[in-house]
Amino acid sequence: MAKTQSAKLLEYSGRQVRRAIYLVVGLFILFLIVMGIIWAVPRIWHWAIG
Repeated sequence: MAKTQSAKLLEYSGRQVRRAIYLVVGLFILFLIVMGIIWAVPRIWHWAIG
């Protein structure tokens, strides 16, 4: 059975949306990791020196 144009479009847009969600989640996690490092480094630094 041949797929209709709308079904093909829906499948394509669904894939794009999923990719966009993965990208946003990945960037958010990366941002959290970077913020965590920025937050932790001075404390570890002070603890190591002091």
